Amino acid sequence: MQFNWQKFCDTNKIRYVESGSNVSRGHIAIQCPFCGDSDPSEHMGLLRKGIMWGCWRVKSHRGRRPQRLIMKILSCSHDQANHIVGEGPKPDLTDFEMTLAKLKGADKKVEKTARLEMPSNFKRIINKGFGKRFISYLRRERGFSLPEALRFSRQYKLHYCMEDRWEWRIIIPFYMEGELVGWTGRTIRKDEELRYQSLSHEPEKANLRGDPVALMSVKDILYNFTNLKKGGGRTLYITEGFFDATKIDFYARELGVRATCIFSTDITDEQLWLLSELVPKFGQTRLLLDAGQLVNSFVAASDLSHLGVKISSLPKGVTDPGDLSKKQVLQLP
Repeated sequence: MQFNWQKFCDTNKIRYVESGSNVSRGHIAIQCPFCGDSDPSEHMGLLRKGIMWGCWRVKSHRGRRPQRLIMKILSCSHDQANHIVGEGPKPDLTDFEMTLAKLKGADKKVEKTARLEMPSNFKRIINKGFGKRFISYLRRERGFSLPEALRFSRQYKLHYCMEDRWEWRIIIPFYMEGELVGWTGRTIRKDEELRYQSLSHEPEKANLRGDPVALMSVKDILYNFTNLKKGGGRTLYITEGFFDATKIDFYARELGVRATCIFSTDITDEQLWLLSELVPKFGQTRLLLDAGQLVNSFVAASDLSHLGVKISSLPKGVTDPGDLSKKQVLQLP
C-alpha cells in the first residue's frame, strides 16, 4: 500500500491539525520534531496523501522522501523507516553512512538571521540618468514599449547598479513572506561573459566578494512565491529564468495566468515543497522551458508528476519564453 502521512500519523498516534494558519490545502501539520520546543505550534507541513514534508521555519527541515522524518519522529533506523515506507531492503553500510552524513547538523539550534537590505548604490530603474540605459535594454532586448518597461520595472521592483561587481547589472530582488532574502544581477553588457550572478548564502563566499550574506539560496526559493500563493489563478507556468517567468506574468496576469521560475532546469527538494503549496492554488500548472531543453523538461516533469504538472511547448520559431511577444503570451493555453 502506498505510504501517506495522514495514515502514518493515525497509525502512530501522532497529533496533527487539519486547518489553521500554518496548514495549506491538501496538507496536515505537526509540531516540527527537528525544531522541538522552539516550534511554538505546528509548522511542519505534511502532504496529506503524499510523501513530501517541510517546516516553514527552517529550510533544512524539508524533503521529498519520508525516511528522514520518520527516523526523527520514531527514533528508528533507516532500515525500519524503509520498511514503514514500503521500499527495498536495508542499504549497505556505505549508503547508510552517506545518509548519516547528509543528516548531520539537522538538529542545530535555530538562530535569528539578520535582516537583509539593499546597498545604497542600488538604484530604482527609472527613465533618467543611468536608468535610461537599463530602460533601453528592456525595450531593445526584452521587447517592451517604454510605458511597459517602466511599469515592468516598478512591478518587479527592479534596480540597477553602476559600481563594484554589480556594475551594469539589473538587480532582481527575491522576497519570501515579504522579506528580502537575496538578489541576482543580470548584465546588460554584451561583452560580459557572466550574464547572471547571485548573492551567495554562504558567509565565506559572500565575505570574500564584499557582499552581504543572502538569507536563502536562490535554489531554495520560487520567484514571487508569496504573491502567487496569495492570489492563485487559472494557470501557473513554471519556467527556468526570471525574464521567462515575468514576461508571462506581466502580460497575462489579468487573465489569471501567472508564472514563477526555478532559476535553472533542475528542481530542488525545497522548490518541490514550495510547488506542492502553490500548485493547488491554480486550475492547472504547466512546465515551459527553453526549446532546447526537451530532455530536462521530461526529467523535471517526472519530478513534478505527483502534482499533475503538464509540459507545454513554445510557439514555432520561439526558443526562449523570455522572447515571447505579448500576443504569443496571451495565446498560451
